[in-house]
Amino acid sequence: MGSIAQPLKDRLPLNRKEVYFTATVLPGIICAEDFAHFEHFLKLLRVPESTIQAAASPIANIQFFTEYCLVEAIHGDETKDRFKKQGGDPPSSRERPDLVILVDGLEPLLIVIEAKLYDGTLEADLMKEMDRQKKNVLDYLRGCWPRLRTIHAALLPEAMKSEFGGREMLGESEESLPSHRRVIITWEQIRDAYAGISGTAYFSEMLRIAIEEYDNLKGDQLTFGKYKDNDLSGSEILNRYEQHDLPYRMMGRKGGVHGSKLTEDIATGRWANQSYELKESSEVRPNWFPISDFVNRVQTYRHKD
Repeated sequence: MGSIAQPLKDRLPLNRKEVYFTATVLPGIICAEDFAHFEHFLKLLRVPESTIQAAASPIANIQFFTEYCLVEAIHGDETKDRFKKQGGDPPSSRERPDLVILVDGLEPLLIVIEAKLYDGTLEADLMKEMDRQKKNVLDYLRGCWPRLRTIHAALLPEAMKSEFGGREMLGESEESLPSHRRVIITWEQIRDAYAGISGTAYFSEMLRIAIEEYDNLKGDQLTFGKYKDNDLSGSEILNRYEQHDLPYRMMGRKGGVHGSKLTEDIATGRWANQSYELKESSEVRPNWFPISDFVNRVQTYRHKD
């Protein structure tokens, strides 16, 4: 196909949002032609090839979801009863991995992907995010389906992987559970694995350009901790604020009080366990805002529920 680079220069510039790459570009590559080339993705994850039956008839054996929140999906009395009988009460934390893929069979395979691209990310924050996903999604579903195998992958740019030490695993070695592994793969590996496959041409080219432009489009280097006096979880902040026992005036989150990070924290319920930086000074700086604004946003969202 012809190059899509010129329209990006002449018309709409490239979308920098991670959700575009995880919910559009990545599926457009690995799911192309009814999952005909899905084995390339499985090889990157270092799992045995699985037979994919994508057609609705007789029964599809793959479920493929982006931006998937298990707690929100377990909806309605029948579904809630089914999961409660299989694995007990579902977790209340609203984790939302970028991709959740289930390949059914005698030993089902669950693949959970947390991806990062242009937004700067600290390794410790990524590990905490994936730890929450493991506890509230993967571990819970393994309790529901004891023969379930799980792969938990961080999908990162090669440059970010190098910043994290270049390891193939993130925060874990091979676990004692042979049915679970946490791995790191890169966008560059996706690009290379699907190079030359015609059914993926458009989105493979979009990914190639995105990688080529990484240095120009990546977010600013993170400088967390420079101005803080303390760290507290969101629930501690709320409780101490309501008890008039909080000596801090400002708190920080990338993007500020109305930024995508805090908005996602509140929408998923992650705010309660998320650690936030606090400072006593009321000095206004980028990404910092009054604690009262945070409390108002949380209380408003909770009242909607």
